[in-house]
Amino acid sequence: MLKVVIFDLDGTLLYTVEDLCDSVNYALSSFNFPNITIDAATSMIGNGVKNLMTRAAPDGTDEQTVNDLLALFKSHYRDNMKNKTKPNDGIVNMLSKLKSKGIRTAVLSNKYDAATKRLCDDLLTDLIDLPVGERPNRPRKPDPDGVMYILDQLSCKAGECALVGDADTDIKTALNAGVVPVGVSWGYRSVEALKSAGADIIADTTEQLYRILVEM
Repeated sequence: MLKVVIFDLDGTLLYTVEDLCDSVNYALSSFNFPNITIDAATSMIGNGVKNLMTRAAPDGTDEQTVNDLLALFKSHYRDNMKNKTKPNDGIVNMLSKLKSKGIRTAVLSNKYDAATKRLCDDLLTDLIDLPVGERPNRPRKPDPDGVMYILDQLSCKAGECALVGDADTDIKTALNAGVVPVGVSWGYRSVEALKSAGADIIADTTEQLYRILVEM
């Protein structure tokens, strides 16, 4: 049986895109830049908020302006990150059942660390043992460093751990770290992208995901 399951956050555990899009557009509007759509925001999520803001800004936007946009985004998102964000259907029940089985849970997100921790604490209360977000001293996924940190903190070997995510980045992270990659089809990336990244196991529902994890 697995000892630890590491989850991606945005798209996998939580529906977050509308609040992210609203904060991006708040920052863009402050500079009179064109706003982005929900669909565009969905395609941009997953590689950290600096990359999100860079991609959302008009082509050719200079680095200082991107940094200013990022500061506005973070300021707005801090106060508005839970307006429309919620756990995906079945997530709370699935996490509760994993905990009852004695399986420890962690989150590894490219969302900045303070927001990752707050969303886990407030929306997944007592269901995540170790939330880890983007930090200045740690490379983002698909680098395996974050996984290795979690394994060390939870005293777990790579072979006793799975990483669950909705994006090719998550699958690549799992493979780079030597843990079991598991994809989910309800997030922000396509099943084809998951398969191309090397996902042999893809769950379509939280019930199916639970069965997959407890039978490993």
